[in-house]
Amino acid sequence: MQIYNISINSQYQELVQYKDPQWPVIFYHTNIRKNIVGYIPLHWHEELQFVVVTGGHVCFQIHGEEINLNEGEGIFINSGVIHEAHADSCEGRYICWNVGVHIASSYIEKKYIGFLIQNEKVPFIPFSPSINWQNEIMEAIKKDLSRMRTNHLDVN
Repeated sequence: MQIYNISINSQYQELVQYKDPQWPVIFYHTNIRKNIVGYIPLHWHEELQFVVVTGGHVCFQIHGEEINLNEGEGIFINSGVIHEAHADSCEGRYICWNVGVHIASSYIEKKYIGFLIQNEKVPFIPFSPSINWQNEIMEAIKKDLSRMRTNHLDVN
């Protein structure tokens, strides 16, 4: 299924339709210019978002700050953070993994992500392939993409 228009309510919350609402995990392939408005409009969501740029150049606007990413770079966007994405050309595309905060086990949440999701001072973290732990996350996302096709939306 292809989606060319993100469903957003009047409070700018993205309304994602999961195959199983009890398991809010989804992958997107996004070619930004193919969105109905030519970019990914201003929105937020409760899910954590991990993005890896797979082509061209992508510019994210997050809390009024501009974050420019090139192919191979990525970004973590925290729960509840308002953002949008633009591309300079038709080459601007990315894969995106949205993960519901409440599905993480209490151990994983406490050890790895609790400090992020409870810290409003960390709205996002840019990822670079030259930083080992960040590159490991981006590589894991790319590998898991092929394994999680059952709840996949293709926005190409």
